[in-house]
Amino acid sequence: MDGPVADGGVNERVIRRSNALLEYPWGREFECTEVVPVGSGPVGMLGASALTAGLGVATGVLAFGPTREALRRVAFPNPGEGPTRAEIENGYFTIHVLGRGTATDGPFVVESRISADWDPGYGATARMLGEAAMCLVLEEIDSPLEGGILTPAAAIGDPLADGLRRAGLVVEVGEWDPDQT
Repeated sequence: MDGPVADGGVNERVIRRSNALLEYPWGREFECTEVVPVGSGPVGMLGASALTAGLGVATGVLAFGPTREALRRVAFPNPGEGPTRAEIENGYFTIHVLGRGTATDGPFVVESRISADWDPGYGATARMLGEAAMCLVLEEIDSPLEGGILTPAAAIGDPLADGLRRAGLVVEVGEWDPDQT
């Protein structure tokens, strides 16, 4: 069982735009969904329901100015504050993306997992940005595109995935096996 991801809608759009920019290598009907694995059976169902409800409540609270401001003062760090080095080093994340598309030989489902043993907001993002910058500076790009507003996959391609792996992130892409999730 899987639950929703707060920024999944943004990530899913970036992936679909990459598909379009690269002239639909995964088909024009390609779809993808980012989820949080929460277990199986009744525990998984409860976890997915709790995640969905929590995101709904958070969206409602953040949409209303006075509660958003109160929450900012009480729960969110001030500018310049953030997690400690220990929190960054002890954080972790796994992103699991399923994509569905139609190729010339028929429909397919592809799975992607990206994970790291650091805080996603500080530890991993810094490495992702650094690797993207190094690919651009060193002109290690595998892209048929020359400019415009591009996604990392469309602008850099496989060299970025290779750089992320060298930086310690796990980047896996393959055919989806429903028995493995």
